[in-house]
Amino acid sequence: MKTTVRSVGALFLALLLTPKASGQTTLSIIFDDDPRSTVFRDASWGHAEGGDYLRLAGGGDKMPLDVSRRYSGTMCGIIEYEHVANGMWELFIASDSWQVRDLSGYDSLFFYLNAPATVPPDEMPQIGLEASNDAKSAVINLSTYITLDGDANTWQRVSIPFAAFQPFGGFSLSAFKTVRFIANGVTSAR
Repeated sequence: MKTTVRSVGALFLALLLTPKASGQTTLSIIFDDDPRSTVFRDASWGHAEGGDYLRLAGGGDKMPLDVSRRYSGTMCGIIEYEHVANGMWELFIASDSWQVRDLSGYDSLFFYLNAPATVPPDEMPQIGLEASNDAKSAVINLSTYITLDGDANTWQRVSIPFAAFQPFGGFSLSAFKTVRFIANGVTSAR
């Protein structure tokens, strides 16, 4: 009998940024609402391979949206996935029209997550950043910054200092383009 090793999760997402100086105005880049669609986030791109599953919409490569749940705005993004050994999925989420932003005056990425069921820490995705030249930051385990309790009615705040994404290599905060969620390399039986 063959045993499948996999991790499964569903996350509802709202993203914002926090400033370095307390007197500075907050830059809000809302990645969940979309001016073009209530079904998918146009400024996103995702893919899965090797037996992994990532729920996508809008022709099969966009982050789906949900109008019935939201932290702010009118909808939220959905990251629903299944990860198997030797598989891979990745989702890039950008601001409207894939605008490049200068985040050098900010010190943290913060966002809100909601999960309809508990997601064990080793099954949470990794997160990273990408610049306009496609250079990527280091990726980190999302579970380092949040434990999802499965309370579908409560949004949980996640705050990640940009320093956690170092070494930056060719990535630059002054040319920020996307937040990327990636399948965690760890799989577990479910």
